[in-house]
Amino acid sequence: MAASRRACYRAAVLGLHWIPHPTTPGARSPWSMAGGDWMRAPPAAWKSTRCVASRRARPNETPQVTHPPDQRERNEVSRIMKDTLRHILLDVGHANGTGASGCGLDEHEVNTRLADLLRTQLMARGFAVSITDFPTLSNRDDLNRTVQAANAIMPDFLISLHCDCAAPQSGAHGAHVCYVSSKGQTMARCISSYLCDLLPGRCEKTVRRTDLAILNRTHCPAVLVESGFVSHPGDAAILRGHLDRVADSIATGICNYFAAA
Repeated sequence: MAASRRACYRAAVLGLHWIPHPTTPGARSPWSMAGGDWMRAPPAAWKSTRCVASRRARPNETPQVTHPPDQRERNEVSRIMKDTLRHILLDVGHANGTGASGCGLDEHEVNTRLADLLRTQLMARGFAVSITDFPTLSNRDDLNRTVQAANAIMPDFLISLHCDCAAPQSGAHGAHVCYVSSKGQTMARCISSYLCDLLPGRCEKTVRRTDLAILNRTHCPAVLVESGFVSHPGDAAILRGHLDRVADSIATGICNYFAAA
């Protein structure tokens, strides 16, 4: 079953409102938040696009007619899916124009493109994915709304996407992943084992940070990914021209975390 059909089926059996998967470049996930508004379709639109799984008819057999699941089917499939499906919340770090900048790159713009690429890769691997982004708010309001959204959604894991910046003469470069909890530490190690091979340079690939609100104020497991320095020409070249490789590194680490869980 294609990723979009899996997502549609998941939404149907769990009783969620559904927006068909976006096809335009840069479009947000059906579960995205933009400007603080839930992007969910009204019930009428959901009913017109819902779908259910069906098996392929065998030779010489009349194809089975699909039908919307009754409440008993909903409960059973919901129970199974809650045990098997993983929901990842991607946070686009910082509001527009409030993050780091360097080498012609803006942190919010990089994080936005990375979130879109990462969402596509994770959905292709069977994850449910949401994105939070409040580009028009202040940096403080963006953080507060992100924390509120994460605590309301309660995903299996929150991945906050960021970039570092330093004085160009410092030569600082490389990625690292921040965590607070034990689950966060495990996820940080899984992601950094791939991401820091692509963007090397930091002495510590994972760092425990007790001062970051996105890690301390959220009730779900979370990590903060610093995807290199926008101020370093080498890191900037990867962020500008090979951001899909950054997304693949993070997605592979996330998959390995849940494979071992």
